[in-house]
Amino acid sequence: MVHITEFLPKRFTVYESKDWANQTLRNAIDFLKEGANSENHWLWNQRLAIALIYKKELLEAGFPWQAQRIDNWIHRLQPSRRKADLEERERGAH
Repeated sequence: MVHITEFLPKRFTVYESKDWANQTLRNAIDFLKEGANSENHWLWNQRLAIALIYKKELLEAGFPWQAQRIDNWIHRLQPSRRKADLEERERGAH
């Protein structure tokens, strides 16, 4: 199994520190945003799976606030939510 620390920048040598948790959160958000720009649902599902691994690592390390922010971004960027937001904006523009 690949451990999440393999994806972290080498400057974060203190695993499970607050800096580590914040960088992990930034990585997860960036990863989700990249997948959200695609209409490919398979790509989104793969990005979602990786983001959930990030979340699990944060929870196991004792960082529930950062884990909750990942949930917020998942909700914000999920394809069905983006489509609903776009439709609502289009209705409001008329």
